Amino acid sequence: MLERLEKVKARFEEITALLADPSIVGDQERFRQLGKEHSDLTPLMKVFDAYRKAIDCLRPGDVVLCTTHAAFRPRHVEYAVEKGMHVFMEKTFAPDPGGVKRILRAGEAAEKKNLKIAAGVMCRHSSARQALIQKIRDGAMGDIQLIRAYRMDDGYRMGPFPGNENELLWQIRRPVRGLVASCLHLCRQLVPRSWFRQLLRWCCSCLE
Repeated sequence: MLERLEKVKARFEEITALLADPSIVGDQERFRQLGKEHSDLTPLMKVFDAYRKAIDCLRPGDVVLCTTHAAFRPRHVEYAVEKGMHVFMEKTFAPDPGGVKRILRAGEAAEKKNLKIAAGVMCRHSSARQALIQKIRDGAMGDIQLIRAYRMDDGYRMGPFPGNENELLWQIRRPVRGLVASCLHLCRQLVPRSWFRQLLRWCCSCLE
């Protein structure tokens, strides 16, 4: 994903140079096509390195909240650690194995600098849930015989790619439904089940 974004950035820089080329300016049809492509990519390029400006406003030891699409998470975490910042990052952490490896390397670098990286699921840090679990352990609900949970929603649907814009940007604008930008839909399905299983382990000695 990040490699694709780098290619998009390189293409944007290439188009910018071409639009200043007199031979392109003289070819109105080509100039119009490049102008449209440049216009389509401009919003992404405006924020491509904006995270650096945001992190540079902080002081070493501050906390950076990384909560945007997972496709950008490794780059943001790496830069935060490089600048000496603690990190809280929301799930999902990366959309592909390459991104996960970068996150792991950033974690190793953070440990060497005595920096902390906290990660969602946010319910792990909830004092209210911890108190609830302790009450269950203490027998406030008696002997638990059955726990059942349902995930109820209308599902996530992504229609076919319409083909009238850059496909990468199209997926980034639909991160919940796309695998390229975040894998969030899969994570939302898997993480609650993982949390629920851990809740059972914490509360019910029969599962130990």
